[in-house]
Amino acid sequence: MAKIGYNVQAQALSGSEKDALIDILKDMKPTTITVIDGKAYAARCARELPYCLVWHRMSNPLGLPERTDDNIHLHMSEVDFWRVATAGLEPLPNLGVYCNNEPEFTEELWTWHENVAALSIRDRRISGHANIGTGRPGDLTKIPLARKFIRLAIDSPYVYLHLHEYAICHPKHRDDLSKPEAGAPWTHWYMGRFTFWTDYAFAEYRRYPKIVVTEWGFDDPLYDAQFAGQFRAAAKWAQWGRFDMESYCYELLTDAYRALYKHPAIVGMCLFTYGYVQDGGGPDKQGRWRDFDYRRMPVFMRKLEGLMDDTPMPIPPVVEPAPAPIPGPGDGTVRRIAFAGRLNFRTGAGLSEAVLAVLDDGDVVTLTGHIDQGDGYTWVSVSHEGEDGWIALIKGLRLPDFESPPSPPAPLPEGEGSGKLPTPGIQVTMRLDGETYTGVLTRQ
Repeated sequence: MAKIGYNVQAQALSGSEKDALIDILKDMKPTTITVIDGKAYAARCARELPYCLVWHRMSNPLGLPERTDDNIHLHMSEVDFWRVATAGLEPLPNLGVYCNNEPEFTEELWTWHENVAALSIRDRRISGHANIGTGRPGDLTKIPLARKFIRLAIDSPYVYLHLHEYAICHPKHRDDLSKPEAGAPWTHWYMGRFTFWTDYAFAEYRRYPKIVVTEWGFDDPLYDAQFAGQFRAAAKWAQWGRFDMESYCYELLTDAYRALYKHPAIVGMCLFTYGYVQDGGGPDKQGRWRDFDYRRMPVFMRKLEGLMDDTPMPIPPVVEPAPAPIPGPGDGTVRRIAFAGRLNFRTGAGLSEAVLAVLDDGDVVTLTGHIDQGDGYTWVSVSHEGEDGWIALIKGLRLPDFESPPSPPAPLPEGEGSGKLPTPGIQVTMRLDGETYTGVLTRQ
């Protein structure tokens, strides 16, 4: 698996090109791709790549002469948008709706996205909310507006945050382009708008939202017009006999990928764009994206396949049917731990999260209304003695009067349910020196 996929302009591809791209994607095994204006092809990709999250994006949901989905929240209600976006879109667990694009950071924006996210949770269909506030707000005092949505992107398996990112490569000085004899004057600096949101979410909730970089491209080494700088730099490299544009693109991508985008919050990144559609009057009327059509970059494609071979990645999360509901956040439902052992109380839903305390049989916890999956276990959020955290629903654990959803089978981790001997006459499972032992405990 690889965290690098494509934005696919479905209208620009012939039938044979679509078939060929499916074969390419099967070899690459990307964690995520975006398909623009092609619901049937998006569904085909989702069916044939079941491990891949596929997002369908409507570039012109209003049917205007100028294709745009920017600030769509100002022109369509949440219900109307969701109805249009999901009409005819096959209900597959890994096929999602791409919502909005390049919007302004306002209170109305966040309310709109919260309501669309509620519709996606209701319909059990994944939704990706694109570049909200253009990645980060210019006015940092507006951050509290995002608080509720970011929590949804953390807690719900159906809600993702989409962001646009650009790799920026610039010389140390503006005139360094003309000085090849200076050695290697290039410095690499990469935008990481996603780090703004991961830092905010971790500070606020000690957890990360699920992030997909849905437009990943190249910016100007001389700080002005986007994209044009890549070609100026590539021309200089060609004069020096040291580089070509496709290799230059690949070097920027791999450096940015290795430096930034292996962050655990990043589900995947989509290169912009595979295929090209000339806009009637939109920002692409000068044809700048045409030069980034990866169909016409065979050297880049070959290099990228080599990168995929060297970069194994875990399979992305697949949305499962919603578990049985648990009491809502903050309802104060109190339960006692019923478990013949000791139970780790952790900061997050995973075995790598820090242990806040070790709970014993009879300890009191308060359900706080959230559920998650991690490391093969179902986890429930609880509070204990004034601290919020998570417990794993491991075999043998009961919370009286609380019907816990079934946990997926997984080996018992060291220390996750051990330490106190169970009572005689019951089935026990223990791990000792890496071995698992199962049997009935009897008194001698």
